[in-house]
Amino acid sequence: METVTKEIFQDICTKDVEKLSLQDRKWLMEWECAPEYHSFQGYEGILEWFQWQRVDKNFLPQEMVEPLAQLSQKRNTEIVSRAFPDTEYTFAHVDHYNASDFIFQNFYPLPERMRVRKVLDFGAGYGRQLNLWSQKVSDLNYVAVEGIERSYCLQNFYYSHFELPLNEYMIAPDDFYVTEAHGVFHLPTWRTDLIPDNHFDLILCVQVLLEINTDLVSHMIQEFDRVIRPGGAIYIRDHAHHWDACNDVDIPAELLSRGFQLEFSPPYRDTRDPQVQSGKQEADLHGLPRIWRKL
Repeated sequence: METVTKEIFQDICTKDVEKLSLQDRKWLMEWECAPEYHSFQGYEGILEWFQWQRVDKNFLPQEMVEPLAQLSQKRNTEIVSRAFPDTEYTFAHVDHYNASDFIFQNFYPLPERMRVRKVLDFGAGYGRQLNLWSQKVSDLNYVAVEGIERSYCLQNFYYSHFELPLNEYMIAPDDFYVTEAHGVFHLPTWRTDLIPDNHFDLILCVQVLLEINTDLVSHMIQEFDRVIRPGGAIYIRDHAHHWDACNDVDIPAELLSRGFQLEFSPPYRDTRDPQVQSGKQEADLHGLPRIWRKL
């Protein structure tokens, strides 16, 4: 499949603004983040992203983390060796971060009727969460939604290195729709209308909800409510109240008002906790995991 370039992304964005009358809803496209995240300069940017994710602090037992981290590292090493043959993979911290997320996302057993097969990754970074989910769920239906040029192009590049059918909106927008089929579906924020109601078992929001504008986060919570099935869950991991949000949305209140229940919110100590920042306490994790379930 043709990969998504900067030119392709910008061309589809421009056409969609006109086609979908988005002139007054450009907040769907204009995420609040540092400028370096917006402009795509090449697929080598994924190596920079590996470098950025240096914090892999977690308290989890090594016998839980290491098998998953090794699975993640094996796949990432293969991808880097194919895409950048002169580059040695030295980013094991990324794989430990992947492992800790996957552990928290699956922290306790669920009955078969609640088994996770259909996953939405919102604000997926360069796409790292697909790594372990694709290896642990054989019939995975994985949907990634993104609005930032650099992130979107790198996600497409990363996903193209997996042995999964890749359905890419930016390559064939007129023929794109999300189905229940095994594989990856990749689409921009402003086309979540192409996702059917009551579709997902799990929605992933890692280090994203605090970093988008008020209109967008409100819109996406409304969309999460629409596309998640009854009994499905939203996994949120970020710095919570230890971070200056780019929006004024009371996310817990919004979720509660839509029938979500806070199911998992342990009192772990985040790396951004003032007590940790001042050196008075030891951090447990980088980012606090919470799970909200739709009743």
